Amino acid sequence: MAAREPYCRKSWIDWGDHMNQKRIADYGINIGEMPRRTHNKITDVPGVSVGHCTIDTEDHKTGVTVLLPSLGNINTVKLPAAAFVLNGYGKSTGLMQIAELGVLETPLVLTNTLNVGLVSDALVEYMLQKSRQESYELLSINPVVLECNDSYLNNIQQRMVSREHVFAAFDAASEDFAEGDVGAGKGMSCHQLKGGIGSASRVMTIDGKEFTLGVLVQTNHGQLRDLTICGHAVGRLQKPSSTQPPALDCKPNIVHDQAWEASMEQKRQAFSSVDEYIASFPADVQEILMKIRSMIRGIVPDATEHLAYGTSWLISNSDWNSGFQSGADRVYDCKRFGTISL
Repeated sequence: MAAREPYCRKSWIDWGDHMNQKRIADYGINIGEMPRRTHNKITDVPGVSVGHCTIDTEDHKTGVTVLLPSLGNINTVKLPAAAFVLNGYGKSTGLMQIAELGVLETPLVLTNTLNVGLVSDALVEYMLQKSRQESYELLSINPVVLECNDSYLNNIQQRMVSREHVFAAFDAASEDFAEGDVGAGKGMSCHQLKGGIGSASRVMTIDGKEFTLGVLVQTNHGQLRDLTICGHAVGRLQKPSSTQPPALDCKPNIVHDQAWEASMEQKRQAFSSVDEYIASFPADVQEILMKIRSMIRGIVPDATEHLAYGTSWLISNSDWNSGFQSGADRVYDCKRFGTISL
């Protein structure tokens, strides 16, 4: 058994080249036409911060990423929340209560599949410490931990992510954070290339008021032949390598978090559909909500496509990422594309 405390990259300050990290737009690849905020990350939504702790050893390519959705006490002032499960193959925790009550009462934490239990326990301890520091009683909590399987690059059975790594990620949380091969994204594979963490934001204007939508994704899915950028089937230009991870046909993992700011007071009761929720408001409010819904339907795909290209395989300075049992992920040379836009 390896030591429990491998090197942990606590923050982008320790990571070195974060301030010079290239993003997809730096290669002349522009996704969509909607305007972005300052960072073009989920943290452009006021109050949101993100932190990583990365475990990077010969046998372990894994880590943890935390998303704090507000500056306030999320347990005493709970935020509206919802969850959608596409294929039901995840091992996340905390989604049942979100589906029932429609609120979030802890930060979101991302990690690897077999570390969900240990990370959930660490999140509970983090919230208990916060309750003692802020002098409020905490008798129940719904920890939300999301996961992807990184066993191709990581010795996942040793479950290396511990309480110390979770707390280090919280300590590192900030508005400007690293993307790609970091935190919970360290061991990810995307389209048989290197996966990781990506983020983006978009601005929408409704009745003269601006709103910000932010998205963060942990990519771990897909076949190389299906990689498409701005409608271009660029994955088919590459030949799969014998050292690439297997194609994930039936069991893709992807964690997709969204945050958006709005000035409206949110209802707490559960609804069976968005239509039912909108219908519960007066007619004038329904009209506004329908505009918001239409705008979000256009913005989310735009932002999600943008952030997926920043998860790692386009921004790494290396050609390969080697890991456990000689597993290795290649990165895609996006400089070959020239300037393309949607």
